Amino acid sequence: MWSREDSAKTAERRVSVLIADPSPPMRSWLATTLSLSASGRPACSFVDDGVDLLYHLAEKGPFDLVVAQVALAGIDGGQVLAMARTAGLNTPFVLVSAVADDRLRSLIARTEPAALVDDPFDAPALVSAAKRLLAAAQPSPGRVAWRRAIAKWTTRAAGAAPPAARARAFR
Repeated sequence: MWSREDSAKTAERRVSVLIADPSPPMRSWLATTLSLSASGRPACSFVDDGVDLLYHLAEKGPFDLVVAQVALAGIDGGQVLAMARTAGLNTPFVLVSAVADDRLRSLIARTEPAALVDDPFDAPALVSAAKRLLAAAQPSPGRVAWRRAIAKWTTRAAGAAPPAARARAFR
């Protein structure tokens, strides 16, 4: 499921997945669901809020897939998706939302590759969206260009300068 047929290099390595959800049990369930349906075990990273999601995208990426709740503290998942696309990041996003409004649905339609999975959802819906997005994914350009933009947005969203460790990492 997780390997892209068109690239032998990608097929040899593990797919990296960034999971953003405020609930530790839900993060664990998402990772387990993706692992059980994969041909190889994906490498999962976890965050619990939108600011950390932006930080991980800028500093720990690139990721092959992002699975995020829309309702995240600090910056919601939809805003992170919009910021990532504005900065030139093409990582596929699966957004999970219990209440998806028209604004969110139009954002998803404009920002391919992305999918919206209604919460509560079942494992097949999540896996289907992940498979479809990974199959259509194209590699993102290098991190340097969008890294600074995400750092600037992260600083504004947090309401203050990032901690010293983050400030050094964004230089």
